Amino acid sequence: MNGNTTLPPSALKKPTRKSSFITDILILVFVVMLSFTASVVLKEYVFVTTEVKGSSMDYTLVGIEGSNDIVYLFLTKKIKNGDIVRAANPDPGEIDQDGNAIDYIIKRVIASEGDVLEIRYEYKDFSGTAAERNELRDKGFEFVDGGQRYIEGVVYLNGGRLDEPYLKDFGVTYIREKTSPYGIIYENLKLTVPKGHVFLMGDNRRVSKDSRMFGTVALDAVFGKAFMALRDGKIVMLK
Repeated sequence: MNGNTTLPPSALKKPTRKSSFITDILILVFVVMLSFTASVVLKEYVFVTTEVKGSSMDYTLVGIEGSNDIVYLFLTKKIKNGDIVRAANPDPGEIDQDGNAIDYIIKRVIASEGDVLEIRYEYKDFSGTAAERNELRDKGFEFVDGGQRYIEGVVYLNGGRLDEPYLKDFGVTYIREKTSPYGIIYENLKLTVPKGHVFLMGDNRRVSKDSRMFGTVALDAVFGKAFMALRDGKIVMLK
């Protein structure tokens, strides 16, 4: 004997068609369940979409009725200064012009925990024409001393002037009254952002209701970080 064992033909039977069919069904069910689970996980735990409402983030995001941007958000608490985020509205009783509750806000992170944030008022002499004065007013600048000077509100972060190219024509930053985004408090603001909080502002500083009025926002209230917007069928990458 050479030590090799020859199996009988009965031990070499191929799987029946019935068992093969059942195996195929089980594999199909597994693939469908895996795909469904992956889609739920991606939607609920990785990214979601949300609609932009209002003009507080102009021109970065458009919230005009009828052409609202749809924003895609990563669900993450790992955010940094400059990120655009969705957060729970610090004023839960706020309603829009149609009487609907405003449950969330979309703003930009300007400062994070430990950062020293300042909004300084710098007074500029003005000797231009009435048209030039009106142009500055259209951009949100406030004039004082009978129109002889105007105020430029500037953001400083940790001692240095913050570069904010996203502001475009809405680059004036004033400290707003808590009761109205149009009311101005004529004094500088300086604060250190508490642990676990962020300071949020809209890119349209003239109308945005943000941390200048309701204070810093807890990270626990931040829902996600925006990375992309859908505008009129086109993708806009956010930064």
